[in-house]
Amino acid sequence: MLVVNPALPVVTVKELVALARRKPGQINYGASSAATALPMEMLKQMTGMDLRRVLYKGTGPALIGIISGEVQVMFGGAIKTVPHVKCGKLRALAVAGDISARALPDVPMAAEAGFPGYEANSWNGIVARAGTPRAIVNKLNAAIVRGLQNPEMQASMIADGAEPVSSAPAQFAEYIKTCHAKSAKVIKTTGLKSENS
Repeated sequence: MLVVNPALPVVTVKELVALARRKPGQINYGASSAATALPMEMLKQMTGMDLRRVLYKGTGPALIGIISGEVQVMFGGAIKTVPHVKCGKLRALAVAGDISARALPDVPMAAEAGFPGYEANSWNGIVARAGTPRAIVNKLNAAIVRGLQNPEMQASMIADGAEPVSSAPAQFAEYIKTCHAKSAKVIKTTGLKSENS
């Protein structure tokens, strides 16, 4: 989710882009690793924004940085950012992924906010060791899907800002490959490093 410190005078992604273009290099964005910098680097490439990256040693310090105003903007997982948006400490501009956030129904996806083709999902998944027998993988997958379909589990996840999604093992493997290829392209063109330095 793309969030800003409420002191930044923008309420849409387009306004953020316009402000960043008027003030090149004067707006800081926070990230807790090269991986969490990827969504912003993708948006920078798409829009031509010039933002300064500030790397923190963890999501907690990055959230403190944006809430305190040390940085003005960041992408963060919904589970971490939604509580701060709901209490007014952060302002959400867009959902970075391809699924809207039911916890914040008024926040558009980036494509709806005028940036078609932009997608940077933050996701969690369960994988098994290579060579795990297919029968065991399928049994685990069926149990996980059942758990994610449980109404109480769904309600709890949605309230926290997560969107429960399940898939077959082959679909998930393909999704991981697609995400890896997209990330590798951004890393190559931006020179992002994996270390926090």
